[in-house]
Amino acid sequence: MYSPDSTIDLSLQTSQLKAMLDNVPFAAWFKDREGRYLAVNRKEEAVSGYKEKDMKGRKDHELFDKAFADLMSKREFESITLERQTLYEDHFQNGCWEELFISPVFDASGVVIGTTGLCRDITDRKKSESEIDFLKHNDVLTGLKNRISFEKALIEHDRPSGLPLSIIMVDVNGLKLTNDMFGNHEGDRLLRQIASILSRFTRKGDVTARIGGDEFCIVLPKTPQQTAKKISSQIMKVCEELEGEGSKEAIYPSVSVGYATKNELDETMIDVMAEAEELMYKRKLLERKSLHSSVVSSIKMTLFEKSHETEEHAERLVELSKRVGLEMGLDDRCLNELNLLASLHDIGKMGVHDHILSKTGKLTETEWAEIRRHPEVGYRIAQSSPELSNIANYILCHHERWDGKGYPQGLNKRNIPLLSRILAVVDAYDAITQDRVYRKAAPEDLAILEIIKHSGSQFDPDVAIVFIKTIKDKLS
Repeated sequence: MYSPDSTIDLSLQTSQLKAMLDNVPFAAWFKDREGRYLAVNRKEEAVSGYKEKDMKGRKDHELFDKAFADLMSKREFESITLERQTLYEDHFQNGCWEELFISPVFDASGVVIGTTGLCRDITDRKKSESEIDFLKHNDVLTGLKNRISFEKALIEHDRPSGLPLSIIMVDVNGLKLTNDMFGNHEGDRLLRQIASILSRFTRKGDVTARIGGDEFCIVLPKTPQQTAKKISSQIMKVCEELEGEGSKEAIYPSVSVGYATKNELDETMIDVMAEAEELMYKRKLLERKSLHSSVVSSIKMTLFEKSHETEEHAERLVELSKRVGLEMGLDDRCLNELNLLASLHDIGKMGVHDHILSKTGKLTETEWAEIRRHPEVGYRIAQSSPELSNIANYILCHHERWDGKGYPQGLNKRNIPLLSRILAVVDAYDAITQDRVYRKAAPEDLAILEIIKHSGSQFDPDVAIVFIKTIKDKLS
């Protein structure tokens, strides 16, 4: 039992503990059984804002706010009652986390005569733990739940209390093309934008997750199919409205959406997801035409900005190419491909540094090497897009020469695709007759002479003949 005689032990303990406290790297103190401070170390002085002489003999209620003082009294009472060290982690209103050790101090007869306390700031550690926990359950890029959380949600709600259990599957249209065309940063922006749209329609109790590179899924417990259908339509409507507003971004958010509902317990979620996925891909096929128009328009806009070519330049190439194609008897499919090629043959220049494209002086060997890569870059971009894959090889070959001295493959004569051969002549003519950053435009008659001069070396002689006839007919 604690008695006044214990004060001798208390005084001795205080002097011994004081020496120990000053060597502790955390805030530390020693109190008597009633909670009065007997000794504090320098760290506690710095943390509390009080000097030891001002704290001695006083309780927490005399020094600090009531909430903190009540908490400390509770912690110390528990340690004294249990007669053992207690460990706590407390989160305070200022956002800080602290780890608190309270230990009872015994006299020689085993009676508790006071407590010691150690306190350290663990805010950084708790923040790291929180971040690790977030990464375990959330997608880093979008902030939505990840596939692990999605599968956990399915298991959690796949029970009688969760029925009807609906899911909405969302697939991003054109993500690979966006990454290849505009860079991963633009693809990431697109994913974050779509995640933001989906979050608008996530109700309390729903789980929205990114379950794959370009796939999202919403789990909707206690939700009939009609509601899932309505939410799906709303998601599509938002994306369509962004397209209609003429988004300033390179690619507007385009998605394909499917939904399905589990109404009976004996149905499997595998079948429900397959049903939603099937509907999603059916819609993807229907929306492909619209996406094609968007993708091509976005590519053209970005190409004109990046390569310093103009829309007028593209229109001239399209018109001249069409004239040559008609004169050579090309069918509608080839004419359409030639039209697209004329507009997008320099698509690979989006991978060339701006300072090279706009340079007025002579290019260095390194700069030329980068310029000469653009047919290959353009080929890879076009290959990655179903909308452009049919002209990918023409893009790759549009700088090949009839004599085999072109690039990147060194093809010659009819090993070069016809549409590439047509474009080579048309593009050269337009380049000669228009102002460029590195030289002034030349007269049309001089341009014709240049085409004739290089016919049979740089250009297909048959194409050159047809082109010159076309130009003369146009000028006459």
